[in-house]
Amino acid sequence: LESVQSYYDTSVTHILTNVVATLAADPALRFNWAETVWFKMWWPHQTPEVQSTVKRLVDNGQLEFVGGGWVQNDETTTTYFDVVNQVTTGHEYLRSVLGEKARVRWGWQLDMFAGYSGVTPSLWKMAGLDGMVIRFEGPDEMRAEWNKTQSYEFYWEGSASLPLEDQRIFCHSLCYNYGDFQSGAELDFEGTRFEPGTPGINSSNIVERSGKVVDYLRKVEPVYQGPIMQLWGADFAFEGASSMFGNIT
Repeated sequence: LESVQSYYDTSVTHILTNVVATLAADPALRFNWAETVWFKMWWPHQTPEVQSTVKRLVDNGQLEFVGGGWVQNDETTTTYFDVVNQVTTGHEYLRSVLGEKARVRWGWQLDMFAGYSGVTPSLWKMAGLDGMVIRFEGPDEMRAEWNKTQSYEFYWEGSASLPLEDQRIFCHSLCYNYGDFQSGAELDFEGTRFEPGTPGINSSNIVERSGKVVDYLRKVEPVYQGPIMQLWGADFAFEGASSMFGNIT
C-alpha cells in the first residue's frame, strides 16, 4: 500500500492523461472513472485545451463518472452520514467543473474487502442513481447457488423502514473480480504485473487471443440472465491506455 499522493504521482496522473488523449483520438472509445479525489488532484494541472477536451468527452458520453464519491467508501465501519458526505463532496465537485452532463447515474462499489452494507442501495436510490454495480462477496456455497439461479442481477431492497420507491434499486453483481478478464484471458497490455511479458495482440496471436475471450465469456454467460457486462481493466492497467484500447479494438 502507498499514500494517496504516491499512487497519484506514480500511476494515476498518467492514467488520466493517457486515457483522455486516447479517447480524444477515437470517438468510438469509452471509459468509466469512479473516484473523484484523483480527478480533482489532476484537473488543476491541465491546460485549458485539455480541460476543454475533457468536457467534450463528458458531454458526448465517452468519459463517464460512476460512483463519483470522493472514494469508494468502506461499507463495514463507516456511518451513513460519512457515506453521504463523501459522495456529496465528489458529486458536487464534478458538477462544479464539468456541468450537469457529469451527473453520476450508477453506483460503483467494486473494491470491497469485507462485504456490503444493506443501507447502500437505499442511499444510492435516494441519491437519484439509476442502478448500482458491485462484485460478488460471499461464501462458495452462496456463489454456487447464485450461479445456478442466475441471481447476479436483482432489485435490492435495502431498508424495510422506507417506502419501496425510496429504497429499491437495480443491482448488477460481477460474478468474479473486476480484473479477472485480464488475468484469466491474458489480454492485459504487455508487461503488466498480471501477466508479465505478455505481448500485445498482433497478427500472429489474434486467433488464439480471440478464442480465449470467447472461452472466458462462455464460462460466465450461463450465470447471467441478460447481456454480459464485461469490464476491461484492473489496477493501473490503463497507464498504457493506447495499448489497452488497442487490444480491445
